[in-house]
Amino acid sequence: YPLQHGVYQPHRYESALPENLTTMAEVFNQNGFRTFCHSGHVRFAPQYGHAKGFERFIYRQRDSKNFHIQAIHEAILFLEAHKHEDCFIFIHLLDTHAPFVPINYLNNHMASMHKDFSAYELGKKRGMDSYIEILRNQSQVKLFEVDLALGSLFDYCKQQNWFKNAVFTVTADHGHPY
Repeated sequence: YPLQHGVYQPHRYESALPENLTTMAEVFNQNGFRTFCHSGHVRFAPQYGHAKGFERFIYRQRDSKNFHIQAIHEAILFLEAHKHEDCFIFIHLLDTHAPFVPINYLNNHMASMHKDFSAYELGKKRGMDSYIEILRNQSQVKLFEVDLALGSLFDYCKQQNWFKNAVFTVTADHGHPY
């Protein structure tokens, strides 16, 4: 846990994983698995030791509306390149974390008529209560987008010989009160 290994709020405490701490990626790697990670947030970045044990670690700070698409595409390419080998894949998505930036086409067609694309920034300045419905709306559209992208990953996996022996774990760091 973060309180045990000391890596949390990196921008505030600037500490890395202890060298003697063995990561899941290292365990998988030592047992013959190919290891891949794609991350887009400073809290899960190579400079804090998170790349330990990963054969391939792609780190790009989230700067676009379709970060999840890039991350999932890279994972599928890795799986395809190593389809006859055991793999451990870790994808750290931040797309469903505020501020939500839905892709315009879906947002224009799925969000309510009362949308404000700068709601998060305005809400920070004026108080979130008046913008909660807008944020809820944008978060639902963003969740739908990420769900579609994850569907493409699972569709790919279902076509592979190893699918029946695969284990998938999906986690989140927190939810939203609304």
